[in-house]
Amino acid sequence: MPERAWGIKMGKVRKIINAPEFIAAGCTLVLLLLFLFTSPMLSLAGDVNISEYLSSSKVKAGFFFISPVLAGFLRVLNHIYRANWWSVFSVSQMFIGLFIFIWFLNKRYRNDGWIVRILLSELFSIFYWEAILKYEVNFTQTACIASLSGALLLIDCCCEYRRNRWMNHIKVVWSIGLILLSGAIRWKAALLMLPFELMGLFYFLVVPCADSHRENHKKYMIAAVVMMTSAVMFSKGLHTAYVLLNPELGEYVEANALREEIADYVDQYPPYEEAKMIYEERGIKQSWIQMLYTFLTGDANHFSSEDLKKMVDLKQSSKKTVKEYVDTLKEHNLMWAAVGLFVCAILIRKGMRNSILPLLGCVFSFFMVSLYFVFIGRFEWRVTNGCILACVISFVIMTSYAACQAVHVKFNRVVKAGVLAAMVIMLLSEGVSVKKENSMLVMPKASVLNQDLADTLAYIDANSDILYLTIDSGFRYYSAYNMWAYHDPEYLNNSFSLVTHFILGGKDVLSDRGVKDLLKDLLEKPDIYCKYSPKRNKVFYDYLRDYYEPCVTLSVVDSFGKTKFLRYAKPVAADRIKEYDLKVALKCVDEFLEDESIIDEVAVCFEISEIQNEYTDFFLNIMDHSSGDVYSYGLKLDHNKCSGQILRMESTWGQNISVNLVGQDLAGNYDVLTDITDMFVQFIQK
Repeated sequence: MPERAWGIKMGKVRKIINAPEFIAAGCTLVLLLLFLFTSPMLSLAGDVNISEYLSSSKVKAGFFFISPVLAGFLRVLNHIYRANWWSVFSVSQMFIGLFIFIWFLNKRYRNDGWIVRILLSELFSIFYWEAILKYEVNFTQTACIASLSGALLLIDCCCEYRRNRWMNHIKVVWSIGLILLSGAIRWKAALLMLPFELMGLFYFLVVPCADSHRENHKKYMIAAVVMMTSAVMFSKGLHTAYVLLNPELGEYVEANALREEIADYVDQYPPYEEAKMIYEERGIKQSWIQMLYTFLTGDANHFSSEDLKKMVDLKQSSKKTVKEYVDTLKEHNLMWAAVGLFVCAILIRKGMRNSILPLLGCVFSFFMVSLYFVFIGRFEWRVTNGCILACVISFVIMTSYAACQAVHVKFNRVVKAGVLAAMVIMLLSEGVSVKKENSMLVMPKASVLNQDLADTLAYIDANSDILYLTIDSGFRYYSAYNMWAYHDPEYLNNSFSLVTHFILGGKDVLSDRGVKDLLKDLLEKPDIYCKYSPKRNKVFYDYLRDYYEPCVTLSVVDSFGKTKFLRYAKPVAADRIKEYDLKVALKCVDEFLEDESIIDEVAVCFEISEIQNEYTDFFLNIMDHSSGDVYSYGLKLDHNKCSGQILRMESTWGQNISVNLVGQDLAGNYDVLTDITDMFVQFIQK
């Protein structure tokens, strides 16, 4: 090949390699592969719920925080091809944002040598990884990234309005679309990013771009400010319109916001013991508060917006300190190291004169935001890291305007080789946490790695006549081995999590199963079982006693391995006495020794061969003659036998009792089948 042709070819190759799009694509691809090979996490603060509800055939309507329009679009995609579309969408947005961030950085530094641009890109990528991707995928972060990437596209148009106006028009539409998308995901996050974006735009007036005139600069800057602010306000208007058009959605949104106000600021409410009188005056009992803190707020009878306001009114000022906030920041040292190196590299490249004002502005902004976080008492990293990212992006925006006044730095081959080696080492260090057992499949089907859990879930699915409830957040039916998993349409259609019952749409599923009011039906219907959870069961039981039935009972009616399923029941009154000669067996059970709230555990079993066609449901009735209270323990009917384990809780029946087996006939009447008082009393007194 002639030397001239070779030179032209190499020039084209060098031009492609130096293109901002090429470097941005390379860095994004590297982090994407690292992300897929490590353990991508969905945040438990909403994203898990979004993924479940969008990919589940069980829920007809209703979503978590995201816009109903966005949720509806993702549900349409799910009908076309079953997948966890929220995870695909959220992760895609995070990496699209990363591409735009690095593209903007390289475009504004296009006159620099390749070593400088790659160094800056990698330092930013390590910061992005440590601050966001390594932590967890979260809808708040997704909204922040969408808003910031949209702002960068708009600012780039302001700087280069004379070049390729057709492409700039596309960028404007895309940027506004990203900001609107941010508002559709999490309007509060879009609003939080706006001051940082406006700071970068207003700096336009101080340092105009090299190829612009100040008057035109001002005009385009004002237009960009108006467009970004209008997009955020329009998002808020859409959410308001959703609420006005759908009162049920409006109640859910308001109640959920109030629930957040309580659950996110637990330390700012007076302890129940210290303000018991105040709480009780408002109809609030300790079990109600514990239910709220464990997200068991699906009972619209007692967790409406009006009910929640009664506690929100008791909120006090934050007692958290600056030191506590700083301690949370110290937990991310590697991220701060990457930020420090990134800022130092820009300071060297741009010079202190061009960089000091943007640096001071960003530091001051983060200082003020930090004081706000301390003031409200909210230290969640998924919010803090969005503000840190916004500060870094704002710093890049403001320093990029001074490109014509940059300080020229030259590197010899030894320095370049050292820089490249350092970048390779930094990149490899990020892969230390790679888990080799993770799959690279983009959309695997749902799979549970824990064999015991998988077998239990299969057992539940095989008993389709029973509605299984769980109050344990770790037992959700979508338990799969990574965030990309989705579920077949009928996967565990008879299982439902009370933890997520507060999400709008759950009532539709229960309605299909003939359940109109979950807690009332739980106490009345024999075919609703609840998984035993040692941490949450006592809370749920106390709530039922306080707000529904003082004499509610618990009995174990089903089990699989170590997993126990309970039946809750309210007292039933037997009007007629029919003495049958039933063979009754009692057995001591020691399966709940670690649960201090359970006093006695007695297994009851008897044959019903002669009456199995007359009765549909059975109870063990215990009457406390000292108080007159009746405790009816629901039993399980299985062919010609009836059985169950009686769990005697604190503050129930005493010593002076009578015990009867009671049956409910086909007409709904209750009969005393046999009296086993002597047998039962002698047994528990052994």
